[in-house]
Amino acid sequence: MPFAKNCNLRYQVLDTQLKDAMGHTVHELRKACNRALEAAGYATISEYSKNTILSDMEYMMDNYDAPIVKNKIGRSVYYKYSRPFTIYTTELPEKDMLRLQQAIDTLSEFEGRANFEFVSNINLHLRSKLRENDDANPVVCYDDNQDLVGAHLLGPLYDEIKKKRCLKILYQKFGTPEPLEKVISPYYLKQYNNRWFLIGQEKGKPYISNFALDRIKGIQPSPEEYEPYTGEDFDDYFYDIVGVSRRKGDVKDVMIWVDKETFPYIETKALHPTQTVMGQDYNGVTIRIQVIPNFELEQLLLSYGESVKVLDPPELKETIKTRLQQALENY
Repeated sequence: MPFAKNCNLRYQVLDTQLKDAMGHTVHELRKACNRALEAAGYATISEYSKNTILSDMEYMMDNYDAPIVKNKIGRSVYYKYSRPFTIYTTELPEKDMLRLQQAIDTLSEFEGRANFEFVSNINLHLRSKLRENDDANPVVCYDDNQDLVGAHLLGPLYDEIKKKRCLKILYQKFGTPEPLEKVISPYYLKQYNNRWFLIGQEKGKPYISNFALDRIKGIQPSPEEYEPYTGEDFDDYFYDIVGVSRRKGDVKDVMIWVDKETFPYIETKALHPTQTVMGQDYNGVTIRIQVIPNFELEQLLLSYGESVKVLDPPELKETIKTRLQQALENY
C-alpha cells in the first residue's frame, strides 16, 4: 500500500485521468499528479519513480475494485478504466453543497443581463441537484438520455479538440458489419436531438464530416499531422441547417403550410430561427424558413404528419411526398 501524506490527492487525480477513453501512460499520469501536488504545496514525484503511480493504481484496484486496464500501442502502455467508474461517491459533502449554493447565488446576479441568457438555465440545472429544503423529490426534469451510448467520450474528445491533436477512431455506421478505422482532425462537438456528434475532417477528404458518438467504438491518438480548421465560425456553419448534416447547395426559401391547430406549437417552438409568417387562410398559416434542406429537416417535417405541407421548393416537396407514400405502404 502506498503511504504518503499526499496519496489521497494522487488518487483523486488518477481517478480523473483514468476516465479518459484513450488512457494515459505512467509518464502522463505522473505529470498530471505533479501539477496537482505542486499546486497544493506538496513534494512532487520524481521522474525516475515509476513505481509510485503503479502502486497507487494497484491500491485503487485492491481497495476500490477499480477496473484499470492497460493497452499497449506501439512502445507505450496506456492505462484507463475499462468502464464508467469512480472511486468516489456521487453524493456531495455538506461543505461542497454550501459552495455550490454560493456559486448559484453568485450566478443569480447575472440573470436577466444581456449576453448572459444562459445563466438562467445553468442555475435551474444546479438548483435541481441541490434538493433544496431537504426535499428528496426532484421538481425539475431534463430531457437527457441517461443511457446515451458514447457519452463517456465527450470529455476525452473535448480535451483533444482543445489540444488540436489528430485522432484515430473506429467508426461503425448503422447497417455495416464491422467498424472502419478513420483518421480525424477533430474540431467541434454538437448535440442534436439527444445525440452528440463529433465534427471534424477525415484524412484525405476536403470537407467537414460529422460522426455520431454512439457509433464510435474506440479512439486513440494518431501520429498523423493535425489539419487546422480554417472555415467559418461553427455557429454560422450550423445556422443554415437543421441538425448537423450540411449538404452542398445554397440556402433555400422553404415554404410550409401549417394547419391552425398545430401552428401555435410551431409558433412558440420555431422550426428554425429564420421562421417567418408569410400568410394565412381559414385553415392554417404559411411560414417560411431559410435553410439548406437535409435529412434532419425531412425528419422534422415528417414528425408533424398530416399537420404540415411543404409548398416549396419542389424537390423537397417531392421527397416528403415520396417518403409519406412509402410510410403508407407499411400499413
